Amino acid sequence: MEKERLQFLMSVSSSIIYTRKPHAGYGINFISNNVSQYLGYRPEEFINNPGLWSNRIHYEDQMRVLSEIPRLFEKDCYTYEYRFRSKDGEYRWMFDDMRLIRDKNGNPTDIIGYLVDITHRKQMEVLLRQAQLEAELANRAKSEFIANMSDELRSPLNSIIGFSEVLIGQDFGPLNEKQKNYAEHIFTSGKKLISLIDAILDIVLIDTDNYEQNISFFSLKNTINNLLILTREKAANNGLKVSLEVDENIGKINCDEQRLTQIIYSLLSNAIKFTPQGGKVCIRAKRINSEIEISVYDTGIGIAKKDMDQLFQPFNQVNSSIKKEYKGIGLGLALAKRLIKLLNGKIWVESEGPGKGSVFKFIFPC
Repeated sequence: MEKERLQFLMSVSSSIIYTRKPHAGYGINFISNNVSQYLGYRPEEFINNPGLWSNRIHYEDQMRVLSEIPRLFEKDCYTYEYRFRSKDGEYRWMFDDMRLIRDKNGNPTDIIGYLVDITHRKQMEVLLRQAQLEAELANRAKSEFIANMSDELRSPLNSIIGFSEVLIGQDFGPLNEKQKNYAEHIFTSGKKLISLIDAILDIVLIDTDNYEQNISFFSLKNTINNLLILTREKAANNGLKVSLEVDENIGKINCDEQRLTQIIYSLLSNAIKFTPQGGKVCIRAKRINSEIEISVYDTGIGIAKKDMDQLFQPFNQVNSSIKKEYKGIGLGLALAKRLIKLLNGKIWVESEGPGKGSVFKFIFPC
């Protein structure tokens, strides 16, 4: 009764159970009946023909499999995968798990194991690799297209900016007030477009691993001070108070100054942009062991918890009302996150909710 019960359990199992001899040839001396269901051979074919198993292994896998079996005697267990020719001539991928049985003196007596048909899994792996390759090729083509388009757009835009600057300077004759306003509008719009193109190109270069870093030794405090000077007029127009707090023990740091400047400028510009009249913005920098933490605080519109995950996505602002009130396409934070990753750092945001301000923090090794 027990034998019949065991045979039934093995027949409905998805695994082929076997035992084999622990010496040269590793001939099979027992194999469950369900081998017929999966490989087409009857159990007695394996038992009566000791070489059937090894001779049906795919020639590309045969040498590897037979040469690796001796490892079983070192670890008492071993698993591997190989292609096996079923009786209909088709090759099936098999997962083979072996265990070595020893007597009380430690001498090998039997090998027990099981086989599982993993052909479907292997086919899915091939399809996945193919899909990944196609996605990489498509992404590369997209990146090359964007990079080429950026270069093509930059040339005429530089001409537009240059000639509008000449008009504003009135080098070739005076302009009336309306003409001057138009020329200034052309110049400002051209500069914004150049900034947009540069941001898109930066994201493309980072995503395709073509971004080069330029490490140098510089004063973090001086770098941030320069950014405050750059944004002073914009902050003043918004009636904002901007302050800076840098720990004296930071001094000079070794980093990519250009990329760090881009990150801080993006966060500072956002803080100024989204802080109402009379508000406050503060940049703080401190050293934490071998890392630098920079925080940009503001008393602005704040962020709901449900919107925080969207903040660092390209071309995204948290809701349509903000997008209408505060102009922008939502590339600054996406680029900042990618640049911080290049510096082996991380960025996050904290806010108690809408109307309660926010703080963007990032940390990087230095």
